[in-house]
Amino acid sequence: MVKLILTDLDGTLLNSQGTFNQNRFKILLERLKQKNIAFAAVTGRQMSHAESAFSKEFLKDVWFLGDSASRIKKGDKIYYEKPMTNTAGKKMIQLVEKTALGQTIIACTNTYAYILKNQPVEYKNKVKGAYLDVIEVDDFSSIKEPFVKITIYDAKARALKIVSHLKQAQEEFHVVPINDEWYDITAKGVHKGTAVEKLQELLGVSKEDCMAFGDGYNDVELLTQAKFAYAMDNAVDAVKEIAPLSAPSNDENGVMAVIEQEVLSHFY
Repeated sequence: MVKLILTDLDGTLLNSQGTFNQNRFKILLERLKQKNIAFAAVTGRQMSHAESAFSKEFLKDVWFLGDSASRIKKGDKIYYEKPMTNTAGKKMIQLVEKTALGQTIIACTNTYAYILKNQPVEYKNKVKGAYLDVIEVDDFSSIKEPFVKITIYDAKARALKIVSHLKQAQEEFHVVPINDEWYDITAKGVHKGTAVEKLQELLGVSKEDCMAFGDGYNDVELLTQAKFAYAMDNAVDAVKEIAPLSAPSNDENGVMAVIEQEVLSHFY
């Protein structure tokens, strides 16, 4: 019996416009609560940006595994947080800068996403479309807080290639592509899979009790933590290859459709 439902946001629960049917979700969430089934959003998004995708009335009932799943939050309480040290983060930033020119680095703490002032306006706008709390700095040395993650936007769509060149960094960090233009860096051992393990521990559920949905490269670890793992119809091939089940695309409300059919229909 499913006790915990986990879903990625962009490309999975959210449609191509970055939204989803809030009214339909309200009914779905209420029925899940009645059956004591927990619902979690597992995302690379900045925590505040992840929460902003949902109506405020849902925030007290949805678990958020945000900032590339380096933090777990529900309501106003942080249940788990595993940042990288400030020193380690700056070391990784320097390595990224040496690997390829023209990348936009977003250095994220638990309060802000920092970008350099000298970035082209179109790149800044791209970042500000993906992050709510953005501060521009002259250089990253002014940041004193630990980093929850470092995200890189590459307008030349070299993310997969660059990640392969950063293999040496995997001894100290977790580096994963999101798609052709974006990739994430977190502390070693910090990814969607380990955050889900922590949430499972908090809730007292096992992999056998979980249903999960994903579409991108960074969802592979998420899907391996659930018995009922669904690749969206719009997912990359790497996700479809490891997920035993498939869901309609994000533009077809695939996540909610599967939950309604495969979970809630059994409770009528």
